[in-house]
Amino acid sequence: MPTFTFTKHMSEERACRMRGNSFTGFISVVDPPRYGAADPEAPRKAKLDGKWGDILRLWVHDIDKPWQNYVLFSDDDADRIIHWLKKHENEFKGIIVHCAMGISRSAAIARFIAKVYDLPFDEREGMQFNRHVFNTLCKRWQELGYGEVQESIYLASTGASYAYTTGQ
Repeated sequence: MPTFTFTKHMSEERACRMRGNSFTGFISVVDPPRYGAADPEAPRKAKLDGKWGDILRLWVHDIDKPWQNYVLFSDDDADRIIHWLKKHENEFKGIIVHCAMGISRSAAIARFIAKVYDLPFDEREGMQFNRHVFNTLCKRWQELGYGEVQESIYLASTGASYAYTTGQ
């Protein structure tokens, strides 16, 4: 039985001010290096406290379809998150996710974690989540054999076109 009891999403600024602890995992999502940067191959890392149980770092842009040279959240990114969650699901009490503003990518990932582990999630705070990130995670969860993810009726009532049950 997984031991997760909470998931939260927040901005990078807030995440970098937090003190780490060994019973919480952290997923850090930042934009990839910009083309023309001094070292475009060197990924930027949020300055998180090193005392977190484990930190998974991802570099993707906040987009929901391919656009120019931006990096779209991929099946591989979803697999990294899912395998990391499965690895730590009996170890951590909670998972915190941050992105630049704490509104879109981090909300999508935290929403996904809340759905698959049956955790509380404040729908009002996460309404602007990146649907591509959320849908990709749900699709890969099912494809990896962990079951369907039931999407909330609350979203369907708002008219969001992405509300669905995976596998349909």
